Amino acid sequence: MKRNALAVLLMGLFVAGPVAARRKKGEKHELCAIHSVYVNGNSESATAARRQIEKRTWMKLSSTKGKADAILDVAEARSTASTIAGLAERTQVTFNLTKADSDEILWSDSWVVLKDS
Repeated sequence: MKRNALAVLLMGLFVAGPVAARRKKGEKHELCAIHSVYVNGNSESATAARRQIEKRTWMKLSSTKGKADAILDVAEARSTASTIAGLAERTQVTFNLTKADSDEILWSDSWVVLKDS
């Protein structure tokens, strides 16, 4: 259940930001030019992004950084947070989509998910 909820949240974030950017005429046209992406990261969130990226976006998954138009860095940090109900597991996931040939950031987002322990 936790894995499914996290995967749905992450893909919702990843899809909503770029798709909304594509709809605004004249903005983020660099994002529309991205056809392949390499997912950089070794976490549950990065794995979820790899599984869903081709299903939910116009982008294709690349197996190497050299062949990709962009690189999606996925970072995940877990900690314990205190809430009114007690302790909760806190997971912060950060996405950075950069052009493969430069360090120009095309899209960035960060979310926190709390789950009761």
